[in-house]
Amino acid sequence: MSRSTSIRLGNVAASRCVAASPFLAILLCAAISRPVSADNWNLRGAGVLSGTPVPYKDESSVIVRTQDGVMIQLAQSQISREIKTSQREAAYVQSMTDRPDTAESNREIAKECYSRDQRTLALAHYERVVELDPNDGQSWAALGYVFDSRSGQWIPKDNLNKRLGLVVVDGRRTTLHAAELEKAKKRIREEDASFQRELRIAFTNVSKPGQAGMKAQQFLASLDDPRANTALATMLIEETKTKARARITNYDGQPYLGMLMRMPQGSATPQFIQIARELDYPAVVDQVLEVLASNERTRVIAMQAFVADLRPGKTPDVEYINRAGRNLETVGDARIIPMLIDRLTTSALVTKVNQGGAAMDKATGGISQSTGGTSQYLVTQNQPGVLSALVTISGQSKGYDQNAWREWYALTYANSNLDTRRFD
Repeated sequence: MSRSTSIRLGNVAASRCVAASPFLAILLCAAISRPVSADNWNLRGAGVLSGTPVPYKDESSVIVRTQDGVMIQLAQSQISREIKTSQREAAYVQSMTDRPDTAESNREIAKECYSRDQRTLALAHYERVVELDPNDGQSWAALGYVFDSRSGQWIPKDNLNKRLGLVVVDGRRTTLHAAELEKAKKRIREEDASFQRELRIAFTNVSKPGQAGMKAQQFLASLDDPRANTALATMLIEETKTKARARITNYDGQPYLGMLMRMPQGSATPQFIQIARELDYPAVVDQVLEVLASNERTRVIAMQAFVADLRPGKTPDVEYINRAGRNLETVGDARIIPMLIDRLTTSALVTKVNQGGAAMDKATGGISQSTGGTSQYLVTQNQPGVLSALVTISGQSKGYDQNAWREWYALTYANSNLDTRRFD
């Protein structure tokens, strides 16, 4: 680390130009050697002129007295920016008056600089502190150094991080391996965001005439990137619900469904399940269920998902459970019969609000007043969608009589080894 260079401005000691690099020393010395009353004028294509303004009646120009006493007249058109004397710099120079060049004094000045947001000056004074007091750990830490117990010296934190195989990414210390993984994830996120923008633009332009529309049509006609699956499913669901509200029953889900079916096999399985769960629209859902049932892997995944939907929960959605049953009619098999039997009916606790009021007491002939309140009772509802799936899969017809179904199942599959636990 360099030794300090003593500079004096009037009677203000400026022996503070101490820095880890010449750049920091130049900044500090320039800051404390600038005249307190000087303003700066940035000139268009001609650098900076420093000095003090001289009152002048013509507002189209300004007269500047430089540090050497030379007066220069500038037209306003020559000036790109006028910068008034920094009050912070003036406060800094003033604070240096009669301050000794000691470690304690430089520590105080550094704290004052931080309070005025003069970080460069603060760090320069901390560097002077460690020159005067090499054991001042607080100042070393402020400069970004850490104590190395092996060498017994304060070393730059970056050097220690490199020695430990660590790097700083977004202000966080991590390993080189983790940093590369984070870079890769960030690159994937950026590429995905770029792709989603391109997809939105294509759907916006696809109906437009000219080159923009043609480019969008070509992009969508060859689209087979699974990154589009979520957006395609969302648009398909919204479009289908719009058709359903308009009582249109023959919408076939195009073009979104066709694009999803074109994706690599199995990649759109979560989206097909989502569509079947959310829509009660056979023209679209039947196509989706056919795709899910087209191979054993996707059929089993779908069967597990729809069996999970049969669970009623605290506030059962009867129609949602019915849809799950209807979906299982296509993708289900004998392994889920016990679950279907259990979900043939759904029980829900219903809260009834009782109105208060006056009533005649037959025993006394008087009038009694009730305050009302709430009461709860259990309601059992049949699940026709579940029954339909059970009849189709089993080939039996026993209505909603769960005991009859259980007896039949026990007699039929007593000696069978069906792995039903994986679906419930």
